Amino acid sequence: AMVHFRTALERERRTRGERSTMSAWIEGTMVAGGADNDRRDIVDAHEPNLWRLHPDGPPVEGEAIPSIVRGLHRWGETARRDRWLAQMRRHDPTGIKADSLERELGITR
Repeated sequence: AMVHFRTALERERRTRGERSTMSAWIEGTMVAGGADNDRRDIVDAHEPNLWRLHPDGPPVEGEAIPSIVRGLHRWGETARRDRWLAQMRRHDPTGIKADSLERELGITR
């Protein structure tokens, strides 16, 4: 599946540019899939790029963010995890989903 995502990402970037919302969606899906499948290489290759291209918050599908957070948490990447939690709160200003995920992961503030 990652081969197909990489192909789609390359095509999208050629067509609309690397900052397109669809490019971010594809790359975010790749990062979430990498996190879900313990593929840190995929996360490390693509997650920083999302923030480089979208420093105010990558327009990643909201449902992908919990997967990314869980993976980063599992790997002890707390600063990166917290950045995504903040992005999650921007998607859901009530904070209900982020609070629930923090409780699930045992994150205390």
